[in-house]
Amino acid sequence: LDLLAKRLRFKRNLDFVKADAIRDELLEQYNVHINDRLGEWSVGGNFGENKRDNRHGKSRGEYVKSPYSADLPLSQDEEYVQNRVDERLQGRKNGDFDLADAIRQELLVDFGVMIQDTINQWSVGG
Repeated sequence: LDLLAKRLRFKRNLDFVKADAIRDELLEQYNVHINDRLGEWSVGGNFGENKRDNRHGKSRGEYVKSPYSADLPLSQDEEYVQNRVDERLQGRKNGDFDLADAIRQELLVDFGVMIQDTINQWSVGG
């Protein structure tokens, strides 16, 4: 994990030569594959069957609950969260980033929901 953290720091500092060197080292020495698009790493390169279509059949831009998410305490909460996630997406599309940020914060504080914009998923507990 130390090498992964170092690589992330290099990427954030836009030092892609060093970041790529660490990526190559992880692959060659430990068979660790990194998928930057998903923001995940895997020993052996298996990112799961559903990762190929990370929207799970949804049209481009829609968000779905991650298959790896913890459950919400009440079943009706899931419908509420999905509706708020959809409202957040609409706010982003309309350029209302204050609304989008407020909804993201509300869902995090009230339900422990994390929204992953890179893969169009939300999950409880990270």
